[in-house]
Amino acid sequence: MILTKSILSTMKKFYLLILLLHATYFANSQVLYRYYENAQAGYKNENGEVVVPAKYYAGSEFVNGFAIVMNKDLRGYLNSNGEEIIPLMYRDAQPFYNGIAAVKSGDLYGFITVVNEWKLRPYYQAIYPFNEGLARVMIHDKYGFVNDQCKEVLSPTYEYASDFSEGMAVVKINNKYGFINKNGNLMLEAIYDSAIPFLNDQASVRIGKEYFVINKSGLMIRKIEEREH
Repeated sequence: MILTKSILSTMKKFYLLILLLHATYFANSQVLYRYYENAQAGYKNENGEVVVPAKYYAGSEFVNGFAIVMNKDLRGYLNSNGEEIIPLMYRDAQPFYNGIAAVKSGDLYGFITVVNEWKLRPYYQAIYPFNEGLARVMIHDKYGFVNDQCKEVLSPTYEYASDFSEGMAVVKINNKYGFINKNGNLMLEAIYDSAIPFLNDQASVRIGKEYFVINKSGLMIRKIEEREH
């Protein structure tokens, strides 16, 4: 499709308007802090003034400009001005990440935008928080990963998958555990009976009844004595 100068000009004005709205919103936003009163959650500003009365059964801290609040097992979102920008209508909700959040509607999870529109309609049995730019998802009891555009970058084919840590994730294949990178390449073969993700370039694994610490090349650094685990 060929875009005319007129269309391009209109699109440019539209995006400039969006940027202006975002800048205005954040310029007018404030820092709110959760407080409890009579076992209910509310929010105060930095001067200790009540902005949101303590009326929620539970409330999270603000993450990326939004807080999750809950009443009667339903969850919604407040913006940083204390406004209930997304009604309490979801059975589960996660913090926003790059403009999207995972929520549970009915028995399935999908992604919504900050204006409560579906980016991805409910589809997955489970969606886990983003970590290193990817979120774990589960469907038909298989695990995979999606990016912040709600696109599956690794199809749900694994019996289990951990979050990514230091660029690698633990996956379960044919009842054994190995490690993949973000391209889905198997960096360490699935030969372990259990495995814990890498931290500081080291991971703990088990073969049979013996536990080891390995590096990212799969070389054993040391054996873990029984008293250590």
